[in-house]
Amino acid sequence: MNPQTWVTTGHVGNFSDPLIDCKDCHSRQRADKLIGDVHPEVNVDAMSFEEMDAFITEHEDVVCPVCGNLLTASGEASVSCCGRVLEPVIPVKAENSDNLNVELIDNEYFVSSSHEMTKDHYITFVALLTGDTLIMRKQYPEWDLQTSIPRIAHGRLIWHCSKHGMFYKLI
Repeated sequence: MNPQTWVTTGHVGNFSDPLIDCKDCHSRQRADKLIGDVHPEVNVDAMSFEEMDAFITEHEDVVCPVCGNLLTASGEASVSCCGRVLEPVIPVKAENSDNLNVELIDNEYFVSSSHEMTKDHYITFVALLTGDTLIMRKQYPEWDLQTSIPRIAHGRLIWHCSKHGMFYKLI
């Protein structure tokens, strides 16, 4: 999945879920949920990541829900690509000059644009974001920007220009 998708959907930036990986089955769980499920008397919202680590280490009853083995550590989550932590990119509302053309044809949004599509300057993806769904279409340099996205609901049409950043429009 394109790393910009995580940024666009709000999973980067303020994302700081205390995740823990099971060393045996490699499942990833939320440390605060595991502690809260086993020890509802504990106020996990007031705990730091370090306090959750210490709590899990000290309490052998907090185990992996997938395989039942002991968990040993958690940490703050971040999204990275090629060894580099990604910084958030916030989409801005498109002005008329930056807008994409959107037509509703046979219950699909047909998206097109005369935007430059060279190797150095092109639209990298077009996505429809609704309340609970993300549909993304990758775009390629030197191809015309023409794609269709099923109309499942109203939402935000989001796209990323390799030179000018991310934009959106409500559809």
